Amino acid sequence: KLSLIVATIGTVAYSLLGTLFARSHSKLSRVIAFASWLPWAIPGLLMGTAFLTIFLQVPGLSSSLYTLFPLALVLIVQGLPLGSQMMSASVNQISPQLEEASAMSGAGWLKTYLRVTLPLAAPMFVSVFVVTFMSAIRDISSTVLLAAPGTRTLSLLMFQFATSSEPEAAAVLGVVIACIALAMTVIVLR
Repeated sequence: KLSLIVATIGTVAYSLLGTLFARSHSKLSRVIAFASWLPWAIPGLLMGTAFLTIFLQVPGLSSSLYTLFPLALVLIVQGLPLGSQMMSASVNQISPQLEEASAMSGAGWLKTYLRVTLPLAAPMFVSVFVVTFMSAIRDISSTVLLAAPGTRTLSLLMFQFATSSEPEAAAVLGVVIACIALAMTVIVLR
């Protein structure tokens, strides 16, 4: 569930950011594009620690620690550099004249995005979805501190089995994770 949530929300967010990076030439968008690389500069365990600190110290957020929200948020932020830059590269290959023609025909930004840009960038959209899903389903380092006892991911459960002298159970869970990832890839690529 978590991987599907992260892949869906993340891909939409990365697509919008990638379009902003590709089409906007303002200083603010360049600063945001540069800042989007920061999650790769931070190791996963430190990112998880930072998010845990935020969720514990910001009033009202500590109650959401027992949900999937913190896990999804940290995984979406962690996938931001690759997802947004992949979408930016795809949108850069689309001629801006197509979007201008749509605007001249009376379509707004959202309609132009949904009817012109997104269909042309669909292969990359699917690739970003698959990469984000794979990243989320295998991540341990950034989610280990944020996972409440009732919200363990498969990769964290596999890690628990591996560190508690149950290598057979960990190996079986590893195969299950690999099968889920391969099945999702086949489904999405079709």
